[in-house]
Amino acid sequence: MIFLLITISFILSVISTFGQKKLQTIFPENKLSYDLYTFLTGVLCTIEYLILAGFRPTVNWRILLISFIYAVICRFGYVVTFRSLKYHGIILNSAIVKIGSIVLPIIISAVFFSEVYGMGTIIGAICVMLAALLPGIHMLKEKSKIRAKILWAVPVILIGLCSIMFQEIVVSFDGTDGYLSLLLFTNVFLILIGVFPIMRRLSSERGKGTSAILTFKKAHYLLTIIITAAGCVSGYVSKSIIGLVGVIPSTVIVSALGPIVLITASLYFREKLTLMHIISAVLSIPAAILPVILI
Repeated sequence: MIFLLITISFILSVISTFGQKKLQTIFPENKLSYDLYTFLTGVLCTIEYLILAGFRPTVNWRILLISFIYAVICRFGYVVTFRSLKYHGIILNSAIVKIGSIVLPIIISAVFFSEVYGMGTIIGAICVMLAALLPGIHMLKEKSKIRAKILWAVPVILIGLCSIMFQEIVVSFDGTDGYLSLLLFTNVFLILIGVFPIMRRLSSERGKGTSAILTFKKAHYLLTIIITAAGCVSGYVSKSIIGLVGVIPSTVIVSALGPIVLITASLYFREKLTLMHIISAVLSIPAAILPVILI
């Protein structure tokens, strides 16, 4: 069962990665566009997660508070992701994300919460980091725009860390149903965060605000729908995997699929590939399997 879920997660990751990269290449360069994107993804994800939760989400102050904080982080996360892709490319951005979403959570959980993870998860995490770093390690020598690269790497790491730790807290207290509710209410708050700036800018900028919204063409709306749909279903699949192995092992498994997805995307977008990419893909195989079979 879990290997079927992993396969589905891989397919959804391919769809999401291609969509995000394509959207990044055509995304309008104005502040209102980010607010519009936040609002659209919030509406679409709220509807889809409400359906996936069977219209009976878990509601309590803890989930609502964490959802609000997470929504604020996600709002800035859209800008951060697009900028990180611009300065780091697909490969290094993926490696930076994994530092925040895998390495730091394992360290923090072990040091502050005395949590012990199986050898499969530890070895898998090491393989994931190696798989992420090896293809882009030569890029670390590039000195161009080094300040911008560092500037955008830090928030990427922090966002990844917050995402996993929030999931850990919610799942610990409210189970995997709470995890799905976290995603649902995060998007409810994203709607509120996105709609007020749009209304304010439309009223203050008048014609300029309207023309900024019109820069969102059919391709932007279509890609936004595809990305959010893939993300919502992926969230539901992650809920199932978390229920079987836990938050961090689940993150290791899903992240292990990344190198293969990234190689596919890099080929499509004509990013240079080397032998290290092949090694990366090979390393990702045990990283996806070991957390399941070696506890």
